[in-house]
Amino acid sequence: MLQNIVKHKKEDVLNGLETANYTILRSLEYPSVCKYIDDNFENYIRDVVLQIPTNKYESEESVNIMIQKLQMNPDLCREIIKKEDVLIKDLSHCCLEIVEEKREEAIWIWDTYLDTEKVISSWKNVLFYFQYFGLTVSLEDFISAKIDTLILDSVKETDAAFTGAILLHNFDISVYRKLIEIFRLEDFNYSLSDFTREQVEALVESKYFKMSPNQYADLKQYHPELGLRFIVLNKDDFIRQIQDYQLEDVDVEELLDLKALTENEKKAIIESMGTSRITEKMAFIVYEMTIPLEKEIVNTAWELLPKEKCYQLLLNQIQIFSMTELSEKFISLGGVYKHLADRTRRHTVKLFHSEYNEKLAEYLCKKSYLTSANNTMLKVMGKDEPYILCRVKKIKSAK
Repeated sequence: MLQNIVKHKKEDVLNGLETANYTILRSLEYPSVCKYIDDNFENYIRDVVLQIPTNKYESEESVNIMIQKLQMNPDLCREIIKKEDVLIKDLSHCCLEIVEEKREEAIWIWDTYLDTEKVISSWKNVLFYFQYFGLTVSLEDFISAKIDTLILDSVKETDAAFTGAILLHNFDISVYRKLIEIFRLEDFNYSLSDFTREQVEALVESKYFKMSPNQYADLKQYHPELGLRFIVLNKDDFIRQIQDYQLEDVDVEELLDLKALTENEKKAIIESMGTSRITEKMAFIVYEMTIPLEKEIVNTAWELLPKEKCYQLLLNQIQIFSMTELSEKFISLGGVYKHLADRTRRHTVKLFHSEYNEKLAEYLCKKSYLTSANNTMLKVMGKDEPYILCRVKKIKSAK
């Protein structure tokens, strides 16, 4: 009968009865047909809309009307939503009157659309749902499934409540990392005890909160293993305020041992510590550094290092010492080097030719500590060996 009516009214849309039956019949605006359907609506949906396998293309408006009429039968409505190939462009146009009237009792409508992924992936739709129902399991699953599409969508207006919910929600960490790059807070007022270890690591890596002594203390209290990473990622801010941080010696030692820091950055950290806090491990780090350091730092390291390490320490930091101080260091080194300390007379000191001694002699000549340094071969136990003949310059008074 319905086919005959359609053929009579609109023969050109006859085929639509197999794909969008309700939409076609509504378009006829035929009172007797509309009344018949309305009077037998639930049976019509079961026996026609849901029974025709190809009837998957009802319009969004038609599906909304079906849900409106069948809202007391959620299971049947779910069947309709799951079957129809409809994609909700704007959630605010989807059964909003029902949702606003019944709220939690109508959450199943939007949840079904989200669960079947029949909503356009946009932050507008996500935020609109959130305003009514918060961050539910259905919304979490939808965001997680559509995250790669969502991150391409611009967020026109941020919602502080939504951002807070995102931050504290236990998303899969790969999804969480993407979300926190989009939704950011200017003022991070949360305790890190509110977050999982994985979340804190993600927040640190994304520089979500600013470097500050209080934030560092909070991080050290709950996730101490992330403290160094936090510093390295914010090292400029850290060094600028370093005096305000409460750092234990072991923290400084581990920090200075990181390759991620430049020598200038290590210098700033070491010199801010003061000589009283230089440990043996820090002294070894000082020993490896080649940029000029404060003299007190170097002298403290000298006292802490084994003697065999002081040779290189001296060469690395030689430029910070006066000629008189170098004489004192040569005495401390002992061996053949103590002869370089005698500047009361002009005399020659024989140093075995090595890269170290060559650099030392070159610097001393440049500073007129030596008048000359010449390479030569000398017989030692019957064998020719390379030496540097260092001519020490006589001064009237070595002060």
